[in-house]
Amino acid sequence: MVGDVARGKYKQWITPNGLGKLEEWAKQGYTDEQIAKKLGINRTTLYAWQKRYPDIVDALNRGKKVSDDKAEAALEKIIGGMVVKEKTYRMVKIDPDKVKARRAQYINAWKLDHESATENEIKDAMFAAVEKIPTMEKIQISQVEREVPPNVSALIFFLKNRRPDLYRDQGQADLAAAQVEKAKADARRANAEADIAELKQRLMSGDDAEKKLGDMLKKLDDAIGND
Repeated sequence: MVGDVARGKYKQWITPNGLGKLEEWAKQGYTDEQIAKKLGINRTTLYAWQKRYPDIVDALNRGKKVSDDKAEAALEKIIGGMVVKEKTYRMVKIDPDKVKARRAQYINAWKLDHESATENEIKDAMFAAVEKIPTMEKIQISQVEREVPPNVSALIFFLKNRRPDLYRDQGQADLAAAQVEKAKADARRANAEADIAELKQRLMSGDDAEKKLGDMLKKLDDAIGND
């Protein structure tokens, strides 16, 4: 067994609190490897825990389902296009009388909660009111709707994964075919170069092989031309 199941580390993670944390991490999109790192173990040990403790599997699966459902819903929106609302805001000054009234309300409420407060504490509360009650606020000044067109890349990704029989990626097949053709051309070139080297050796030995050498040069040209 993997380190006696990580020397009992698993115990805190099969409690309701521990299982809740595992589920939350999975919900946030963490991978098994990342979750294992958070637990202070390796991925192999995490898999051993999952085999031995079904509650850990259930917690992770619940979290992953939420994460997967969110991702799928977002992908569906991107694929089909959507309308988004864009809001514009502006910071404006709050009426001074309103600011004064809100600060007074804050201080009075504080005094009611701190009846035995000293004078210095009350002064501190007044400074706190100045910090906590803003003099500016954000207001919406416009809202427009913008249409986001379907994302072609997301659509291709979706179809390749959902309908691989109809939308398989031809890139790898094309690359493999190109590599085969290149290997054939390299082989033709290597054979032609070997023949030429042999004929050159014969010429140096006095054999009359000029015609054959010409034929071999043409063969090499053809091999290169077919590359």
